[in-house]
Parts: sequence; structure tokens; C-alpha cells
Amino acid sequence: EDPTGWIMSEKLDGVRCFWTGSLMFSRNGNRFYPPKFFTKNWPNSQLDGELFTGRGRFYETIYAIKKNTPIDEEWRKVKYLVFDCPGLNKPFKQRIKAMEKVLTEVDSPYIKCHAHRECKGFADLFEEL
Repeated sequence: EDPTGWIMSEKLDGVRCFWTGSLMFSRNGNRFYPPKFFTKNWPNSQLDGELFTGRGRFYETIYAIKKNTPIDEEWRKVKYLVFDCPGLNKPFKQRIKAMEKVLTEVDSPYIKCHAHRECKGFADLFEEL
């Protein structure tokens, strides 16, 4: 199948995280307990993304986020990279635009949109891979 027009984004080596608008959960429904500063000023809409400390730092991410009592210094290294707004009942491209708009209005260094782009064809896809 021709991938032209598909939406692509880099696969991150982080931990999948769902933001309910007030709480964070893993894809298996396990709760994360970030410090209050981490989610301050975040939107009250549902978001889907990854908790990420950087390439090659998966275990550093796990070590920081899996504690019931968070350690501020560890969480300061974590970013929440958002790739979807699943609560919107719209096509994916429209959800991306809505997500980008909402997150540009958020005053927090800990949350941002994960970059998406439209695939230009097979050569573009293979170069990205």
C-alpha cells in the first residue's frame, strides 16, 4: 500500500502515558504519581503520549516514574511528548491540529507536542525508518 499522505512520527523509547485531564496512567491502567509542579497548568483534556527522558534513557525514565512517592529531581528530566487527543471525536489530522493549539497555550516546560508529518511516499518512509 502506498504510504503517501500517511502521518508519521518518530518512535520514542519512552513510557506510554495517558493523561485524563487530572491523572496519569500507563497503557495497562497503572497510575503514575508525578510531582505537582510537573502537571501544573496542563489542560484538562485527555491526552496520549510518552514520558521520555531522551534517546537511550529508557531505564532512567522507568526509574523516575514508577515510584508512588515522586522525586522532584528525577521528574525534572522527564518530558511528556503528546501524540494524540483521543477524547476528541474527530479524524486524526484534526486531533493533531487541536492538540497543537491547546499545547501552545500551556505554560509548562514538561509537556509538548511530538512532531508529526505527512509521508511523501516510499522513499520518504524508508529514509525516516
